[in-house]
Amino acid sequence: MPLKRTENLDKVTIYGIEGGLSAPVGAYVADAGFTWLRGKNHQDDEPLYQMPAPELTLGISQPAERGFYWRAQLRAVAEQDHIATKFSNGTEDATSGFVTADAELGWRFGTVGAFDAATLAVGLHNLADKRYHEHLTDGVSSQELAAPGRGITLSLSGSF
Repeated sequence: MPLKRTENLDKVTIYGIEGGLSAPVGAYVADAGFTWLRGKNHQDDEPLYQMPAPELTLGISQPAERGFYWRAQLRAVAEQDHIATKFSNGTEDATSGFVTADAELGWRFGTVGAFDAATLAVGLHNLADKRYHEHLTDGVSSQELAAPGRGITLSLSGSF
């Protein structure tokens, strides 16, 4: 079993950019979000351990304050090959990129009892049943657990 020593680093730098936007397109709303981060471990002169991969999300929805609504999105995550080898004692692996598609549809009720707003929704996740794992997934090197496959959620939420 490889040993890994936990230590504090003298100097690291993290830089990047993230953002999001949404815009009406007729009766619909298009949205996008992105994240790009890099980190440098100056002590070991290598990339910083456990930095997330660059990510882009594109979505479209038909929102409603009350009544039926829906939203669909594509989430694209790039390959992460900026990995720490010295600091992690070789336990951080590069990860492949992936794209997933998700959808949600539901009904917004407005005021219900003590709640100012209530929503009942069905979420459909990883529609293509893509096999992947997130870069920050913990596990035995090269044997990390894959993310859940295709899934469905039923949710009831309220705000007060």
